[in-house]
Amino acid sequence: MATIGPVALTLADWARRIDDDGKIAEIINLLSQTNEILDDMLWVEGNLPTGHKTTIRTGLPSAYWRLLNMGVPRGKSTTAQITETCGMLETYSDIDVDLVALSGNDRAFRLSEELAFLEGMNQQMAGINVDSVYFVTQRTIPGVNGGNPVKYIERMNARNFLTNGVSDVTKAWFVDCGLQYSGSPATEITGLDHLNGATVSILADGSVQPQQIVVNGAITLQNAASLVTVGLPYVSQLQTLCMEPEGMVMQVQDYRKKIAAVAVRVADTRGLKVGPDFTRLTEIKERSASVSMGAAVPLFTGDERVIISADYLVDDDVCVQQDNPLPCTVLGVIPEVSIGDSPG
Repeated sequence: MATIGPVALTLADWARRIDDDGKIAEIINLLSQTNEILDDMLWVEGNLPTGHKTTIRTGLPSAYWRLLNMGVPRGKSTTAQITETCGMLETYSDIDVDLVALSGNDRAFRLSEELAFLEGMNQQMAGINVDSVYFVTQRTIPGVNGGNPVKYIERMNARNFLTNGVSDVTKAWFVDCGLQYSGSPATEITGLDHLNGATVSILADGSVQPQQIVVNGAITLQNAASLVTVGLPYVSQLQTLCMEPEGMVMQVQDYRKKIAAVAVRVADTRGLKVGPDFTRLTEIKERSASVSMGAAVPLFTGDERVIISADYLVDDDVCVQQDNPLPCTVLGVIPEVSIGDSPG
């Protein structure tokens, strides 16, 4: 016979909740947390079965200074309807009726257990395990609300992707408006209805998969994965200022210079592109013989050198770009410079 102790109250649990006088024990909730967000959040009953539709003003009519006997153009305000989606947060408690009867006060016994469930839902709602910043974000998703603006309640994900104190690329979350699947290896990822019609970036078990368009709230992976992060892509860019090397007896900012190679000093980074401008970028190749084919390339900390150009140019900028759903922390940019003549 299977045991259900981990998910249902047992006789031993009952005994630990009864005082010596036979009454229900008053439980000290050391696990309770204070969630200020629940005090600050505004609550309203939705006017739709699965959300709430609001109408916002998006534009005001123009006003004009006019002369006597002169008219002004007609105007009007503009509005848009926004559908705010909702989620369902649930948990389930199953207590044997005979076990409750042993307490002598079934209402007090049930209440003591229900308070723990409420606290658990409270902490899940507010994301108590991380420092969370919540936003009401207005987005326009092609396949949601007829392509009209929608508002989503979103929070910043913790920049913590460690496993046993070591950076783990499989846990990286560098997408916008995203969701993460964790479970048995799967090729079909569902539950993406809020991104219908949008092009999304995909990180599957630490490997970047080609971008896809969400159809009917789902995408299909090239290879099965057990930890998948899916969301809207974004691009991070860095451009250095004009250089002025130390020790020069004259300024050389208007001289032609060749930056043949660049060393980018990074921490826990992967997938960078480097170049003389954002139209000529070279991806840093990071897979080595020590990484098995099909395995995720680990994050790198140190200097990554890449050859970028053989041209002498006055513009000596170095451009760094991250357009993959991967972490990127740039600590320094070290160019290899050859100074030529003045453009005159």
